[in-house]
Amino acid sequence: MIKEFIDAKILNVLSQDEYLRCISETLHNSYLKTFTYLNSYSYYLFHNNPVFKKAFLEFDYIIPDGYSIVWAARKIDKMEIKKVVFTYSFFEILANFFSNEKIKIFFLGGKNSTIKKAIDEIELKFPDLLIAGFTDGYFNSDYEEEIVRNINSSNAEVLIVGIGMPKSEVWIQKIKTRLNVKCIFSVGGFFDFASMEKDMAPGIFFNSGFEWLYRFLQEPARLWKRYLKCNLYFLYKVLTNSTKI
Repeated sequence: MIKEFIDAKILNVLSQDEYLRCISETLHNSYLKTFTYLNSYSYYLFHNNPVFKKAFLEFDYIIPDGYSIVWAARKIDKMEIKKVVFTYSFFEILANFFSNEKIKIFFLGGKNSTIKKAIDEIELKFPDLLIAGFTDGYFNSDYEEEIVRNINSSNAEVLIVGIGMPKSEVWIQKIKTRLNVKCIFSVGGFFDFASMEKDMAPGIFFNSGFEWLYRFLQEPARLWKRYLKCNLYFLYKVLTNSTKI
């Protein structure tokens, strides 16, 4: 099941160490690379949303963001892989790595108030991080050209995009050839957590399989339909082993 994604080199970053290595290599060469993630939600979209699937397949690096992916790889494919989540990785290793390497970051996503709070919190925790610019995620196509100019004029090397899945993935693939950055990350709800408007699940939940429940309890009205539909779909595919890329 998950092995098909690995064999097809779709899911191609299987640990946090590999993730850091791919990022480091990208920043030290001249080729743009894009990063996103596979979990039960993106798995569902991959099989049910052709526009998302096309964009998803164009990403260079895809990480196993959800415990569901780790579990399925172990249960069905007898493979051991490691869960990797951008938000945790950022606060554990990436922010320090970017600071030490003097990498300029541009943030894009969230409400205007949210991204400002996120930057305040990030600057407080990582005062040496070079934040080249930011813009919120509430924009229309008329503002797109200005966003491109702002990102390029900032000389940022890393662009972190959190405007929601599948919108982030589709937008990144649409815009990437017009940007001068080296790494582009699709990061889900990163800005909500970075701003501390939402709580990250405690570390004990990280590999427990219940991190989704912690998130659900924070936003039941928004997440119940997604989790019900996508988790049941994923579970059905696991139990029947009936997926094909």
